[in-house]
Amino acid sequence: MTTKFGPIRLMQGVTVGNMFTYYFATVTSLLLFTFLPQFQPFLLTEVLRIPESQQGVLSGNLQFFAEIIILLSIGAWGTVSDKIGRKFVFAAGFLIMGLALYFYPNIDSVFTLFFFRGLFALGSSAVTTMISTVIADYAMDEDRGKASGIQGVGNGIGALLTVFVVLQLPKIFVADGMSEFEAGRITYLAMMGVAIVSAIILYFGLQNRTKTQLEQKKSFIEIAKEGISAASDPGVALAYMAAFISRGDLAIVGTFLTIGGGTYGTTQK
Repeated sequence: MTTKFGPIRLMQGVTVGNMFTYYFATVTSLLLFTFLPQFQPFLLTEVLRIPESQQGVLSGNLQFFAEIIILLSIGAWGTVSDKIGRKFVFAAGFLIMGLALYFYPNIDSVFTLFFFRGLFALGSSAVTTMISTVIADYAMDEDRGKASGIQGVGNGIGALLTVFVVLQLPKIFVADGMSEFEAGRITYLAMMGVAIVSAIILYFGLQNRTKTQLEQKKSFIEIAKEGISAASDPGVALAYMAAFISRGDLAIVGTFLTIGGGTYGTTQK
């Protein structure tokens, strides 16, 4: 009998718990992805004391650096997951993001800002890769559209939680008597906690390595070459290009919308 998660029929060996854990990750991953750029004006202003006139250029350079890290590592994460299993890479991505968030409020220079932004990008590329990969492992081909739709809902919930819950935390902490710096620091640590808890839940809640992965004898290089050669298929090539374009739009909007909103808010009386 085929196991189902709501309207989604699951692949053999995948449990309802596995699928629930995956959708939990779609929420917490977007929460973390959207938190970092939206909270960045606080870091630049309150911690590094960067003038507003310089924040746009610096934020653009940071995002460019992060995207380079993602482009260089995302294929490697996919290859590693084929060899050692999805849950290990998924959990590792959250742990790396958590490590970066722990150090973020202690940044004391632009150099260390770039370093830890790159570290966070390394973790986010692992998580992004697994979000796309695990859903293909778990949902039957005929129901993958439904599964992707629920994934989108989870992503939306994560983004909304960032705006309506996480970004309100500093105000709550300041109202309790904390300084703005301490309020921001505690918020970063709270997000670190979300990342670590997510990693633990993913490690124990996702499926272990499949029979195909256990029997995988190809080397990392051979697997990587297969991924590159897949672009010869027009459909796969179109998917690669669409992902490239959408990533650019996301990077621009996520980086500069928050800065523009913050600048507008501080200049209005």
